[in-house]
Amino acid sequence: MAYLKELEINDECLKLFYTFMVKTNRDFKKRMQISFLLNRIDPPSQGKLTDFEYFTKLVILKHEHYPSKEYLVINNEIMVAYVSVLLDKETAQVGITTLKDAQKQEWVKASLALIEEVIFKNNNIKEIVISDILKNELGLDYVYDEERKIFVKSNPNVKKNVLIKDKLKKD
Repeated sequence: MAYLKELEINDECLKLFYTFMVKTNRDFKKRMQISFLLNRIDPPSQGKLTDFEYFTKLVILKHEHYPSKEYLVINNEIMVAYVSVLLDKETAQVGITTLKDAQKQEWVKASLALIEEVIFKNNNIKEIVISDILKNELGLDYVYDEERKIFVKSNPNVKKNVLIKDKLKKD
């Protein structure tokens, strides 16, 4: 049974995330450092830290500077996907990375279904957008917006609440 776990700065989460990053991207240090530099943040040097210790330091720095929430998708105690959510006014921008061998098992769709439950509880969020995937059929009621070059899904709870409020105003 798969479940969603918010990334916390603790040994369990960091070990799962580190193992996942090593499996999905062997040069995670360089990528994280470049990401910091693009956002005008000086990445610390590794010095005598082990790769795991340095990874932990980079994750902590990222949490201090980026407003996104991050989640681990766990299946049978193995992390199969990483989900990043950036809340921007009424929109949740979602990015998903899966293990290479998990891609064939449709973990992107499973991860999306799990994160929707979290995001759509917030009635201020009107839509989820996904821009970092190819223009393939995504399913789960996502529609490709050709103009914006993104997949979009509206929060079904917002429509219901708006209709209820409108009905109450008329009565």
